[in-house]
Amino acid sequence: MFTGTFSVNAYYLESSYNQMGITGALRPDGDIFGVYTVASTSGVCGSNGATEAAAPAALDGYVSGNYFATIYMFPSSPCGYSGATFGPTIYVNQDLLQMWTIAHELGHSLGMSHANSYVCAAGEVPPYCSNTNTYGDVTGGIMGGGQNQLNNINREFLGFLSPSAIQTVIANGDYLLTPIEYNGMGVSALRIPLSFNYYYIEFQQPAGVFDPERVRDLVSIRQGYGGSETFLVGAPAVGQIFTDSPNGISVATISVSPTGALMHIAFDPAACKLQPPSISITPAVQSGKARSSLAYTVTVTNKSMVACPAQTYAVMPNLPSRWTQGPSSYSVTLGYGASDTRTVSITSPGNAKPGDYQPSEKINLSQKLYSKRSAVYSVIQ
Repeated sequence: MFTGTFSVNAYYLESSYNQMGITGALRPDGDIFGVYTVASTSGVCGSNGATEAAAPAALDGYVSGNYFATIYMFPSSPCGYSGATFGPTIYVNQDLLQMWTIAHELGHSLGMSHANSYVCAAGEVPPYCSNTNTYGDVTGGIMGGGQNQLNNINREFLGFLSPSAIQTVIANGDYLLTPIEYNGMGVSALRIPLSFNYYYIEFQQPAGVFDPERVRDLVSIRQGYGGSETFLVGAPAVGQIFTDSPNGISVATISVSPTGALMHIAFDPAACKLQPPSISITPAVQSGKARSSLAYTVTVTNKSMVACPAQTYAVMPNLPSRWTQGPSSYSVTLGYGASDTRTVSITSPGNAKPGDYQPSEKINLSQKLYSKRSAVYSVIQ
C-alpha cells in the first residue's frame, strides 16, 4: 500500500508526475489498524464486519475524519467483487492485499470510473458496438484491466496535466504527440470534440515502473471526458487509420519514434449535421423609463459538430410594436465552438405603458429559424 516499488503509493506518484502520493495521518508510511475479530461470518455477503471494526480501531487512534479514504479488508465472502467503493469507504473482499485492487478502488474514491473497451459483433466497428468490457482497456491505467499509468483522460480530470499538454483539434493537419510518461515536454493529449465528450489520442513508451515494454510506440484513442467511463476505441499503428464515419473524423499514425508520434487528423464536411446554435441575452431583466435605451449583451455560439464548416448566422430582433434596436440586425460567421458577443441597444417608445415587455433575438440560418432567446424590459414611471 504505502512502501515498495510496486505499491499503491508508487503507482499514484508515477501516474501523477509526483504530484500525488498516499500517506497516513499518523505516520508517513501509512496508518494500519487491526486485525480485529468481529461478530460476522465470512459466509454472508456484505461489509463483513467492516463497520463494526471501526469501534475497536477508534480505541487505537483511528479517526475517520482524518482520512480521505478508509480501506476495510476482510476474508473472502460470497460477494461478487474483489473490492467495492462507497465514497470514502472501500471494502476489500479477499485475503490478499493487491496493489491493483486497492489502487483501482481508491481511483473510484477520487472520482474516476472504469476504463472500458468495446466488444463488437460481426460488421460492427468501435465506437459503434453492441457491448463493452468494463475492464477491457488493459493499457489505459489502473481503472481498466492492467497496471499501466493512468490514461490522460484520468490525468486531466485529476489535475495532473498542465494546460499546455492538452491540445483540442478542430482543423485538418499533422500533430505531434509526446509520450505520456514525460510531463512538460510538449503536447501529450490530443482531443477531438464529440457531442458529449472527446476522443483523446495519446502515445506511450516503456518508461518508469508501471508502463511495460508492451506499450512501446503505442498510440491509443479513447473516448471519454473527466471522471466518466473511458472507452478504448483504437490503437492505429504506423500506416493505419481510425475512422469514425458518422462524425466525419479520421486519425492516422504517420510515424513514431521514442520521442513522439506524428498524427494526421482530418474532418469530412460531408458528415456535417447542423445543430441549433445557442444564444444568450444578459442581463435577463432590467428596467427604464419610456423612450429610454437599455443595453443588452447578446452571445451566439456555433454548436454544430466539428466536421461542419463555418456557418453564417443572421441575428434579428423581435420587438413590440414601435420599439427599436441598434443595430437592427447583423450577421456573424462562426467556426466550430466559436462565439460572438456584442451589445445591442433597445429603445422603448415614448407612449410605452408601465409593465414588463419581452424583446427577443432570433438566429436564422438560410432562412430557417434555429434559436430564439428573450429578455425582460420593464418600463417604469
